[in-house]
Amino acid sequence: MPRKRKRTKITSEILEKMVGLRKQEFTYKEIAEELDISSRTVADHMRKAGLGGKGKKVTGEVMERMRNLRKAGVCKREIAEKLNLSYKTVLDHLKGEELGLVEKLKRKLGLK
Repeated sequence: MPRKRKRTKITSEILEKMVGLRKQEFTYKEIAEELDISSRTVADHMRKAGLGGKGKKVTGEVMERMRNLRKAGVCKREIAEKLNLSYKTVLDHLKGEELGLVEKLKRKLGLK
């Protein structure tokens, strides 16, 4: 049987720590472990504070780096590793930006 956590009263001090950690891009799970509270509690409070959702966002700068790496012939899995993103995130953001057949052949033949 799973161990029940004791209920922790979320004080303004704990909430402040949660917000600070979230702004440092900690995940809900990491914040919960750090503060010894449930990740569900963290999620609820982060949504109320306007800090809900995924911690990492793909900014214009990151998108540009993705495009440049792809143009240089780097595979999507390697792009994900280099930019510390999930493979799915890279797939989603590069969808529709694939090179056509002619461009792929040119790149493969070194004609760019």
